[in-house]
Amino acid sequence: MKICPQCVRAMWRACWCTGEEREKNRDEAIVHLKFLESEIKGKKFFGGDTIGLVDLAANFIAHWFRVSAESVGLELMTEDKFPNLRKWVDEYTNSSFVKENLPDKDKMVALYMARYQAPDGTKYFPKNKGNQELIVMAEVKLLGAWGSPFSRRVEMALKLKGVEYEFIEEDLNNKSPLLLKYNPIHKKVPVLVHNGKPIAESLIIIEYIDEVWEGPSILPHDPYERAMARFWVKFLDEKCMPALWKACWSKGEEREKNKDEAIEDLKFLESEIKGKKFFGGDTIGLVDLAANFIAHWFRIISELVGLELITDDKFPNLSKWADEYINSSFVKENLPDRDKMAAFFRARIQAHDETKYFPKV
Repeated sequence: MKICPQCVRAMWRACWCTGEEREKNRDEAIVHLKFLESEIKGKKFFGGDTIGLVDLAANFIAHWFRVSAESVGLELMTEDKFPNLRKWVDEYTNSSFVKENLPDKDKMVALYMARYQAPDGTKYFPKNKGNQELIVMAEVKLLGAWGSPFSRRVEMALKLKGVEYEFIEEDLNNKSPLLLKYNPIHKKVPVLVHNGKPIAESLIIIEYIDEVWEGPSILPHDPYERAMARFWVKFLDEKCMPALWKACWSKGEEREKNKDEAIEDLKFLESEIKGKKFFGGDTIGLVDLAANFIAHWFRIISELVGLELITDDKFPNLSKWADEYINSSFVKENLPDRDKMAAFFRARIQAHDETKYFPKV
């Protein structure tokens, strides 16, 4: 129902604007609401006797708008003017299924009151400038980069849990105000924003996801195994991955030195994965997600620079794991396109400046 986005926009602006602008948006909202009032007449839900697409699209009207309108003292959808819509709102928000899945009203009131009292323009609606759009409507957003193994590991964690989220692509050469706001210390992706609260650093984010949402466990339940998983991901991020990256991008004696260091690190992983399908056992877990760089990104780069390192004869267990991992249907669907990544790395190889070397992982 195309009218819903137009109606929601007008109602939102009517709440957050003031003076003549509020009246203008209020009048526009009333026009749209009249159509909905007529449409719902004689029906329990827009979908008939059961909740359907239009009801879900209109849930802003039933919950979010009521909260924001009360917060700013706006009377719009009154029972005398819109009796059918008001009846639908009560029916919809009091259905057991909807009630269980709406955000807490008191928390929403606190959020809107804080925005209403804001001294600058951030409390108003019209901002819709790419990455600067206010994070209010969606519960979960992820600021990331399509080719980042760190962003991808978080996306996989969200999908393993079945969490719906909005992905916001960041240009790392021109970082958005949103990224700088939510990760002012490191200014890096990924950043998960859940109910307006940011969490940075991919491994911290994944642990947060595992604790907050139900679904397949990403970290082991056993305290010892959980500690070991944390040990291996720390080893991967702080020791193994930097050594592999440096081996790819350095040259001459420096490459040989980094290659030898990488081999020593890989021997530990080769021993750890022996006899197992995944580092997490029979299912993909935290260590597998952390090691995704080895299975996909490193393979692409090493081929382009002519570096043979993780071979079947030297690292049979790791090679088998990498094949098993990237060929699992879930992982395959969530890895960045190989050709696109190859083109990206090829351009860096041909670059004549220092940006192709290691400094940032």
